[in-house]
Amino acid sequence: MVRQAFVLVMFILVFAGNACGNTFKPDSLFHHDGGEPIFLSDKIDQMPAFPGGDDGRIKFLINNVQYPQEACENGEQGTVYCSFVVEKDGSLTDIKILRGISESLDKEVLRVLSLSPKWNPGVLAGENVRVQFNMPLKFTLAGNQPKKDKKSKKKKSK
Repeated sequence: MVRQAFVLVMFILVFAGNACGNTFKPDSLFHHDGGEPIFLSDKIDQMPAFPGGDDGRIKFLINNVQYPQEACENGEQGTVYCSFVVEKDGSLTDIKILRGISESLDKEVLRVLSLSPKWNPGVLAGENVRVQFNMPLKFTLAGNQPKKDKKSKKKKSK
């Protein structure tokens, strides 16, 4: 019988790779695919926000994340670190896994983020700007002890 599972989603808002130990110069910004600049949190006036704020984001994730059956059966749990860009129109692009747990949990994070409604975009000097946003999501099994407790593994770059 499949163990009952739930997802505990941690919403520590971490920007510019700080969750993965990366450091950036305070004046740093970078370009994405030769397009308009993507700003980091320390260079904008207003950070992007999920509609309804943190409470809205928590509710969205709780209602949409489904613990994959395979991950339940294998006792997989841990934190998946993801990154995305909040575009000028509030849509999410360049969604990727920075550090994952397993293929099934990583795919679930990508699936759910692709369903996200548009966010309120970041603002700099009264203009909407693109902003990189990093976020950890923690998957925890309820009930019995898991067979394995995998630590996050760094995603290999292609």
